[in-house]
Amino acid sequence: MGAAALSVGLELQTDGVAQARAAMEPAAQLQRHKWQLFDQIGSGAFGVVRLGMHEETGEVAAVKIVPLENPDDRRSYPALEREIAALKLVKALGGHNSIIDLRDVYVEGRKLFLVTELARGGELFEQIVAYGSFPELKARDVAREMASALSFLHRHGLVHKDVKPENILMSARVVDPNANGVFRKGSRHENSSLVKLADFGSAGPASANTNLEEIGTGAYLPPELLTSGVCTSACDMWALGCVLYIMLSGSHPFDLDGMSADNEVEHRIKSEAITFDFSAWDHVSPDAKDLISKLLVKDPALRLTADQMLQHPWMNANAEATLRRPSPLLAGQPIPMSLA
Repeated sequence: MGAAALSVGLELQTDGVAQARAAMEPAAQLQRHKWQLFDQIGSGAFGVVRLGMHEETGEVAAVKIVPLENPDDRRSYPALEREIAALKLVKALGGHNSIIDLRDVYVEGRKLFLVTELARGGELFEQIVAYGSFPELKARDVAREMASALSFLHRHGLVHKDVKPENILMSARVVDPNANGVFRKGSRHENSSLVKLADFGSAGPASANTNLEEIGTGAYLPPELLTSGVCTSACDMWALGCVLYIMLSGSHPFDLDGMSADNEVEHRIKSEAITFDFSAWDHVSPDAKDLISKLLVKDPALRLTADQMLQHPWMNANAEATLRRPSPLLAGQPIPMSLA
């Protein structure tokens, strides 16, 4: 990470912390921001997300509303501060087409409002639940954009630390893959990106002693993090390997039937190899399996980096896409993929 970027990052981190903490102070200066709020479109650990529209420009955005009057909510502030700091850093560095863009952060009353661009298509996870495993061409498009986004973050010293299908948002709503397995585009107002990496509440620099309660989702954490607390950019690549496995098979690599206890999943992550020995993989190309194997290698020193992933043969192939049948594991309800 260059000195200039580091300087900007530290400055923005301080600014982000100040923004969140200012909301706790009764004497905080209030500013009237021009976002009209409409229907609730989601909820999370911090609060609810509502549709917002800028009164002057008509821009539509997602507005996360975080109530700060409850002292018990103080445990959530560090994650909120991390998210604000990370999004501000990304924006200051010029942004990335496949990373959710920060539009505004402000405090009114005892609430903090975090305004980001609106990803109309919902979570990648929801697409897998609804339509099953992806054709390779469709999975490749998502993987390519996520690898590019992670390359950008890692180049500037930032680790996402919570890459999973729930935190990858579709830019435009997808009805179903078409006959060629390609995403259907949204309206002309949508940008060219298919997916957006979101939820930066765990994001931060690499660390040698990581508190597992402050980052990620257990089923997507790599063995070195579970064993010794070491968290580097290689952690994101492991998680992206899990996401790619899920996209192509409809199953989590360490919880194939979605029924395993958390401690069983953790044991497999640390000790067992992944398998391609079931029917979902019968028509997946050897190159795709090779890429996944090189992302889910247990030694982080041997794991592909984001830039290396982008150079892998499968990522640059133009293989004919085929439609995949819905995954029986995901056809009913979302399988549990968390050790929380």
